Amino acid sequence: MKKLFLFITVLLVFVSSCGKKENQGELIAVISPDKMNILYIGVDNPISIAVPDVDAKDLDVKISEGEITGKDGKYIVKLGDATNTATIEVYVNKDGNKVYIGEYNFRVKPVPPPKTNFGGVTGDGTISFSDLLKVDSIFADLRDFDFNLKFQIVSFNLSVEIDGMTESIETHKLMPATLFIDMPSEGNKLTAEQKELLKKVKPGKRILIEDVKAIVPDGSTRKISGCVIKVQ
Repeated sequence: MKKLFLFITVLLVFVSSCGKKENQGELIAVISPDKMNILYIGVDNPISIAVPDVDAKDLDVKISEGEITGKDGKYIVKLGDATNTATIEVYVNKDGNKVYIGEYNFRVKPVPPPKTNFGGVTGDGTISFSDLLKVDSIFADLRDFDFNLKFQIVSFNLSVEIDGMTESIETHKLMPATLFIDMPSEGNKLTAEQKELLKKVKPGKRILIEDVKAIVPDGSTRKISGCVIKVQ
């Protein structure tokens, strides 16, 4: 599973007076992450912190937003509320005193919204009739992201294009028309009625997956983008 590891290297520099905070007039910290300085809301953000020539067990860290847990240089940051930045401060326990070493500001962002995947199609696309009949569920797809996240789909609507007849407003006669039949579903599974409807879809007609709602990592339920699929 691919994860985002932010590695903070703290370099100790002997100076007379520098830095944002007083650190006994001896040390300041230059802190630089190996990867992009982003923390995501609602997920476990792994963080590694190291200070040269200092035992990891002597480190003490604080964060301005959310919470940071762990020990011995390995930590997890959890952010539950929306905010723009979070600051991690690093201290060293030395001779019974807590010595400030440095801090680093991280950008905070929500997890990008996933997209609905229907039979391997994300967004707009095509599907063969044989593959269409194999589909029994939809899922939320988030590609090219640093975390392997799972999203729970709680409901969606299946809309199928059919040939039908409609009454003309002017002549009151029945005329050929393109109609859509809508069928909702709770959860991510296709209902028996939806599967029967898909068996009747003709080549060239469209299937719309709409009103898709999913539970995202921060625990909230959000509407995500659907699919427009043309049957080959």
